[in-house]
Amino acid sequence: MTGVDLFSQHIGQIKGVENFMVLRHDGHMLTHNMSQPEKMSSLATLTGISAQSIQKTMGFTPFRYLVFAREHNQSLIIFTLDKFYVGILAKTGFNLAELIEDIAKFLVKIKVKRNPGNSPKEEEE
Repeated sequence: MTGVDLFSQHIGQIKGVENFMVLRHDGHMLTHNMSQPEKMSSLATLTGISAQSIQKTMGFTPFRYLVFAREHNQSLIIFTLDKFYVGILAKTGFNLAELIEDIAKFLVKIKVKRNPGNSPKEEEE
């Protein structure tokens, strides 16, 4: 099983995740479980690139996530993970703060595994 397969298996088990996608910073889709991911992947890539550009230009700290409210109380959350963007469609009516926290913890674990010399505290900063 590849790393992408393991990631897909685990991210889909997080309570509150309806659908997900993983994209490289150039917009190339690595994996997803959406029926029509094209519009969402474009949105995730363009906003991720824009947020990182603003961050670098203005000297802000790197963004952790962006949230877009959609029709019918469904939200799209975009996280950054190294050279990737992770897009999450939250289940309707789910506690968004709890979901963001759970996904952020999951992504920190991945970063620590990829960079074993770093502690979770260092990765969160």
